Amino acid sequence: MKKLIVRLVVVVLFSLAGAGFCADKTVVIPLIGDTGPGGGIVFYVTDGGRHGLEAAREDQSSDTYWGSEYTITGAYGTAIGTGAQNTIDILNVLTDPEVAARVAYNGFNGWFLPSKDELNLLYQNKDIVGGFASDAYWTSTQYDLWDAWMQHFFDGKQYRFKKYLSCKVRAIRAF
Repeated sequence: MKKLIVRLVVVVLFSLAGAGFCADKTVVIPLIGDTGPGGGIVFYVTDGGRHGLEAAREDQSSDTYWGSEYTITGAYGTAIGTGAQNTIDILNVLTDPEVAARVAYNGFNGWFLPSKDELNLLYQNKDIVGGFASDAYWTSTQYDLWDAWMQHFFDGKQYRFKKYLSCKVRAIRAF
């Protein structure tokens, strides 16, 4: 029995070592609703809390457009984990400082416009994060030459929307 207890303690200690011990040997695992490493509100965690997504505490814009029509950016990622690359793809093509991706990035390292699935996940946790208007928010996911995806925060539905029309922007960050 003593061997089983010792093995169990060793396994637990090795498992916790990957979770991120602080200098005082306490484990810091952010939970949904906690303040994230970038100062935002955590709305998604994975890998036992070692990784996740946090949202900015407030909207970056109340009225901005996604980009111009007839522009292909390559920002077609929809899944969780694709928003950052979508934002990079958009920034490499669209240079206007007022486009949604640039407003979300705003020169801060690591913040980006969420992908279609990331924004939907944020919508599901909107009451925890707080500060959302019952309005439309841009994703970083392009639909085609004319449209990109947006999500209404009053009913949760996602639609393709003309890129030259205005929506709100809420940046997120991965950790």
